[in-house]
Amino acid sequence: MDTSTPNDKKKYFSPSKKAHKKFSPLSFAGGMLIVVFAFGLIYLLIPKQANSAITEKSTIAKDSSIFQGEHFYKIHHHKHIDKDAEDIILMPKEESMLEKGNLTDKQRKLIELLPNAPAIYLYDLKITEYKNLYYLPDGNALTVNGTVAPALINSAIKNFYYQHFDVTITKLKPLLSINKDDPNALFYTGAAYYYQKKYTEALIMLNHVADLSNNAFKQDAEWYKALCFIDFHKTDEAKTLLLHIIDAQGFYTEDAKKQLALLK
Repeated sequence: MDTSTPNDKKKYFSPSKKAHKKFSPLSFAGGMLIVVFAFGLIYLLIPKQANSAITEKSTIAKDSSIFQGEHFYKIHHHKHIDKDAEDIILMPKEESMLEKGNLTDKQRKLIELLPNAPAIYLYDLKITEYKNLYYLPDGNALTVNGTVAPALINSAIKNFYYQHFDVTITKLKPLLSINKDDPNALFYTGAAYYYQKKYTEALIMLNHVADLSNNAFKQDAEWYKALCFIDFHKTDEAKTLLLHIIDAQGFYTEDAKKQLALLK
């Protein structure tokens, strides 16, 4: 038996029936405002949280690095060929000359700029021959004084990126102790010394880079050598090297022209 009163039925009446029975434009508008507000919160909060790490990383790579104008920085990796070396235009009968290795001076310079070793990027900074230099043929990491080589190069490059140049040099020394021709250790040690204004030490490392068969850092080393000579007030040496950089028509050509103009 139903013992509820008429008032009870009103109190517990179905909301859907009530809305159907008594529709209010004001209530509808209020509901829409609540929905819009809720979606606004989702838009403002959730995407920001989900993408905060990506945004932070992107900001570091694009905006805050002092190395973003350098040849060894990742944003230029796709330009190592098409910016460093223009297309070789074949004139009549030049194809047979190329096949025989009879290159013009310009063609030879352009080809010399092409990277001759593979590269990856750690902290957006170029590393060449990573596998060959820091891993054994069986796939295990090379160990230096109880520390695996990949950990040393990773820590060194991370500290270089964040401009902790003392730590960079310390981490790279063990790698140079087992391989004095390590192009990564040589270049980044030299560059770290340059930023510390230790130009003599920097030039020792950078000069060695120029003697390597691996040319991954050849342009970078020449540019930093020129900067060392400028800061060292060795104007004649700086001019000679800047003219060489300009003549090679590589990545730092325009920068070299600007520096040369300042020295005149």
